[in-house]
Amino acid sequence: MGNWLGFSTVRTLRKKESKVASEAQQRTLRILQDTLKKKDYLLVDETEMFDDWELRHLPLISTELVKDLISQLQTVTFRRERASLTDAYVCPASEGQIICLGRRFWRQPKFLKYDSRPEILIHGVSQLLGFRDSPENNTAKAKNYQQNKQCPLSATAVQLAFSVYMSHKKNYNNGSYSCCGERAKDTVCEKSLMSLELKCLWFIKGSLLNEVQSRQACVVQQRALNILQDTLKKKDSLLVDDPDEFVDQQLLGSCPLISTHLVKDLIHQLQEVTFRGNKHLETGTTIAHVSPDYAPRVIYLCPLFWKQDEFLAMNSQPETLFHEASHLLGYGHTIKKNQEKVKMSPQHKLCPVSVYCIEAAFAFYMNHRGSYVDGSYTCCGETFRDTVCEKSVMSSKLRYLRERKEDVVGLNEEMLEFFHIWVLSMKLKSLFGQQCDRPSIEDGLLLSHQGLLEAEGVRESAQEEVDIWEQILSIIITRDGLTMKPPESCDSGDKI
Repeated sequence: MGNWLGFSTVRTLRKKESKVASEAQQRTLRILQDTLKKKDYLLVDETEMFDDWELRHLPLISTELVKDLISQLQTVTFRRERASLTDAYVCPASEGQIICLGRRFWRQPKFLKYDSRPEILIHGVSQLLGFRDSPENNTAKAKNYQQNKQCPLSATAVQLAFSVYMSHKKNYNNGSYSCCGERAKDTVCEKSLMSLELKCLWFIKGSLLNEVQSRQACVVQQRALNILQDTLKKKDSLLVDDPDEFVDQQLLGSCPLISTHLVKDLIHQLQEVTFRGNKHLETGTTIAHVSPDYAPRVIYLCPLFWKQDEFLAMNSQPETLFHEASHLLGYGHTIKKNQEKVKMSPQHKLCPVSVYCIEAAFAFYMNHRGSYVDGSYTCCGETFRDTVCEKSVMSSKLRYLRERKEDVVGLNEEMLEFFHIWVLSMKLKSLFGQQCDRPSIEDGLLLSHQGLLEAEGVRESAQEEVDIWEQILSIIITRDGLTMKPPESCDSGDKI
């Protein structure tokens, strides 16, 4: 793009030239309007959350700038420059909103790409908005753009943002672009270089939550903290700190023991975290994620998080926060992936656990089995909503084991396997959105070996329902190459 050279050779466009210029103008407007439609993939309005080094190589474009480019392009007048060999240049401001088109402009490609007509018009309109070929020479108007304060742009950077970073990288064949399937020609690409770069940055840095999401995240955070603090109050019924207390008990293969130390660590971690969004994970199965090495006190919440149950249950928002906070503490999806600091902790000496064991301990083993009706839980009479239960599965197991340790050693392994399958079926029911009515089979498991004979009726009545879910399990097991067997440790493995 050249500078103004004088008006001695500037002329009004001929009829054919006017048609070509108007066509290029409309094509460029469609490209800019399509950019607004795909702003979640291509535009950035929150540059303040990025570090300077992350922005140096990437020309970030804001929604405000695109809208101004559209408004400016709709009002420009085109002239032709007979003598100039440049693509185009902008006339002085005193002469009005005029872009002079040089002799090269008419030979350039008409569709968006590097060194094309739309690219040249974007460059010219950027100059009319006050951008220059060097950011230091930008006018005060251009410097007032929000992203220009942290990520200074030149007119050249603006044009390259569209022609290189946002344009389609594959050809248009058989009515669509092969890179992304877009059918309209004058468009930008959701799978462009800009989209991929931003996706990486958003994954690491996240996006700011809107006001409603921010309030809801704080509510869930406090709810999770209330649950953990209530667990400490009921530690005599739900927690274990002596690693030798149940060392010989076979039943603990299906029950993750939780220590006071771990609960306090989770409380401290959740008190310190902040929340950000990740709008680039609108599809898929990711509910939330963390980046401990990069942001050790940030939990990134994806769109699926807001669809979860707000109160403690399997696949609920509090359970997700327990899961992600455990990751920040160093726990992995399996015990083998736990960090070394975890393997040296009191929790590991008591009972090695994964993040899945931790979330299940609260969402299933310690959770209320009754409903919250008329201000209290029907299972135990607890009046506070965000609490754990003194009559939960965990409490019942620990109480029985402490009272009748000598009778537990002979527990039937077949019953343990059945219980493991039943827990998985509970998880599947929750995932499939079905109501989970917990049968009283866990009560049978807490009886003595002699009492198990009397519990056979309970087992048989629940077996019919379990058979259905075993069929679903077998399909998933076949699909994912899993092996169904009684758990050998406190680690429940990856989520199904």
